[in-house]
Amino acid sequence: MMSNSILILALLFVLFYLAAVPTMEYLVTCGMSRKVVKAADNSELEARIREVFEIPEKNKITLQVYSQKWGEYIDTRAQDVESSAKINVINYESEFPLIIPSSSESNFDTMSIPSFSSVSQILSDSGSDMLVSDCVSSPDQDNCSVPVPNMSESLVTVGAQNWPSPFKLHWQCFPPDLKMALAEKKQLDIRQQKKLVQAVFDEMRRVTWTPHPWQYDEAARAITETYPHLADKTPLCKPHDIWKGRLSDKFRNERKRKRTQDQLSSPETVAPKRQRSSTQSSTLQLPEGEDEVSMERHISALCEEHKKRQGDENKIDKLMDLTFPVRRQAILKKALVVDIKAQYPALFTPKQIFLELGRMIPSLESLNADICIKKMSPYVSAIMNYPFYKKADESFLRLIQTKIFSSEADTEKEYLKTAGAILMLPSFFVGENRTHLITDQKDESAVHVQPHLQYSGQQKDLLSMEDSYAVYAEQQELFEVTGLIDGLLTLLATYFIFDMAYPKGIRNTLTFLQLNVLKMTQGAKPPKPVSRVINLLRKGDE
Repeated sequence: MMSNSILILALLFVLFYLAAVPTMEYLVTCGMSRKVVKAADNSELEARIREVFEIPEKNKITLQVYSQKWGEYIDTRAQDVESSAKINVINYESEFPLIIPSSSESNFDTMSIPSFSSVSQILSDSGSDMLVSDCVSSPDQDNCSVPVPNMSESLVTVGAQNWPSPFKLHWQCFPPDLKMALAEKKQLDIRQQKKLVQAVFDEMRRVTWTPHPWQYDEAARAITETYPHLADKTPLCKPHDIWKGRLSDKFRNERKRKRTQDQLSSPETVAPKRQRSSTQSSTLQLPEGEDEVSMERHISALCEEHKKRQGDENKIDKLMDLTFPVRRQAILKKALVVDIKAQYPALFTPKQIFLELGRMIPSLESLNADICIKKMSPYVSAIMNYPFYKKADESFLRLIQTKIFSSEADTEKEYLKTAGAILMLPSFFVGENRTHLITDQKDESAVHVQPHLQYSGQQKDLLSMEDSYAVYAEQQELFEVTGLIDGLLTLLATYFIFDMAYPKGIRNTLTFLQLNVLKMTQGAKPPKPVSRVINLLRKGDE
């Protein structure tokens, strides 16, 4: 009986002890994993987190607690975390000490830079558009002048064999102000971020112009593991993700810039051509009773009539009809736009562009903004109500919706909806961008050789029915047109008239417009991406 009483008392003591020691709970996020972690008190919190998420002791971790006041995760210590708190864990795969000289011996060129034990530490994405720059002079300047591979060769064979392992950041190539900021563990401003991306880009391009994803990953890791204060602290993101993105953007921008420079330096290849079997004949016959001599006469008369302040429009139309076979033949032989403009200046007006397209395709209906609005009507509603997830698309869509809301006339609302829907079309196709349709006149970096519109007004007035847009092709201003929809229609016609290929960055969008506005299939099935978007929008409008 006595033993039973002792047993009961012992059991009660254990239960009392467990009740007296409360268990604290935390919602912890580490990488892509989120779990509830329990600990007796704060002193056990870090150990419990390492145990639950299997983080090795050698790895440094930083705890961040969610602040209701600031709406952000803020660095904290384990002993300061309250129960039921939301915690984000930054897990550094390995820790590399940054040796910072004292203020009395601030010789940045001799600063010790850590090495890396794995190839998984270097690449990332950047929206930097900085030009390739030389490294800053230093005692080790020779290390910064390694030959850079030719881009065209590197596009075929990606440099994986010569990739440095481990990848190292060359401190001696950093600009002085960047060295100072890194040494003091300061957060970098935009200018310094671009300089850091530029320096890493210069290192990587010595090996390849087209890095693999794992190479981007290694380079980005090199940045965040060397300088932990530069790690991305966004929940559910890896510490190096933001730098990986910046490096990727940097390479993409530099490759695009180099291709454009190569095209501009080679006039013969400045305007790629495409044969259109449905719109051209291998042998264009001259009108009955005409020959080469009479054609020369007609061309001279056409130029003279065009020079007059008040030329006879009917006479110009007739002469343009007569000279069409000769003009078309010259274009099919890949004559440059500048040469066509010099010989046939009358062609370069919105009216003549539409008439020329009609000469090429006699069955084509007349084109204007009202017809375009009618033919795009089955898709406009679905496009304007589509849940775009990119911030740039959401922002641009809000701009369009604001313009529509502030408009009073129904005809203007329909115009704005259609124009806005066309400019949103590139967002449905991977790798396409509306800047291939229209660019800002002030944007000197937007160098296109293919046809495009150029707008000099404010972005808020972009969809205006009354503003003027300049149509460009091969770096030549062709003409001006009033109203965005008419500008887009003349742009589409320009591709056909000058027999130019749709560029990759806008190909599917232009094909969509060709099929639905011009109603031209050219005897072939639409590309799969275009068919998918057409079906998607038709379902969305039901």
